Amino acid sequence: MTILGVAVTGILTTFSSAMLAGKLSEDYSVVANLMGDLRAQVRCNLVAPTEENAGTFSEYPQFAWQILYYYTDIDDLYQVEMIIRWMRGNREYQVRQITYHYFATSEQASAL
Repeated sequence: MTILGVAVTGILTTFSSAMLAGKLSEDYSVVANLMGDLRAQVRCNLVAPTEENAGTFSEYPQFAWQILYYYTDIDDLYQVEMIIRWMRGNREYQVRQITYHYFATSEQASAL
């Protein structure tokens, strides 16, 4: 009985770890798609450097997003940090992506 108990415990632990790895893999796949949505919003100037840019996704409310703009030495060129966070069990996960974006003011855009 003891040997059987140890064997079953080992099998259940392995199964539990495999389930968690599968769920995390699914989470990262969803995050990759959501990050693409955030990049598109930045490219289309749908989020502005002067606003607070954070929230959750309507289809995936367990994933929170945040976009941070940082000034650079070049006028109207920003370093953009996009972050997606979520909880799985008792642990928080996050994916960060950094890019650069030129954000022209409306007066500059009309002059072009």
